[in-house]
Amino acid sequence: MATSTPVPTQTKPAPVVIPDVVLFKAFGRVLPALVLAHRFGEVSHLGSHGEPLLTLAVIDPARESGLDKDKDGNFVYPVGRIPQVFTEHDVVHVSHLFSDEFKKKKAIQSPADVAAQRGHGEWSEFVGDNDELVDRLRRNLGEATAEALKQSDQSNRQRARAELAEFKLADANNQIDKQGKIIAKLQSDTIAAAMTKPAAFPGATATEGQSASGSEAPKQ
Repeated sequence: MATSTPVPTQTKPAPVVIPDVVLFKAFGRVLPALVLAHRFGEVSHLGSHGEPLLTLAVIDPARESGLDKDKDGNFVYPVGRIPQVFTEHDVVHVSHLFSDEFKKKKAIQSPADVAAQRGHGEWSEFVGDNDELVDRLRRNLGEATAEALKQSDQSNRQRARAELAEFKLADANNQIDKQGKIIAKLQSDTIAAAMTKPAAFPGATATEGQSASGSEAPKQ
């Protein structure tokens, strides 16, 4: 009895799970990052298991100015200062590699060429219980976003007040200029009228009891 060879069945790859928090590696640092969005984009930029490109929100004190460090080398935020949020777009997975075909098509030959096509930074999975980390990141990012909106609103109000003050000053200068021109016109008209008016000569008309020649009129 002939036996048939079983045909191997193809298995679909497991779907990629998009985490809430990942590790962002860039500029020689590894930082926790909150995942804002993802896209699978071009196949050439996916991870080895189809990991997508991520948009990340990162708090990176090393990129901020005016911060001091404590004795352990950690950055310290002054009281009342909210951390700045940096948004990183289209970050590739740590397992990402360009295929030989893609390298040939894009003429990629050096690490600089790879970096130009790949973008700076890469993400990897956060190992461990990240519930507390997610809550902390969301809280910090929420405070930072709210503060940024508040500062933007204050800046807009200040700009509006400055523009209004500038408009009022320009309007006042315009009114002063108009009044000056009106006064100058009145003065000019007054002088012109005075110069064209006939002169009056005393004694040109005879008074009662005198003739035009100045002698008394004969009595009747």
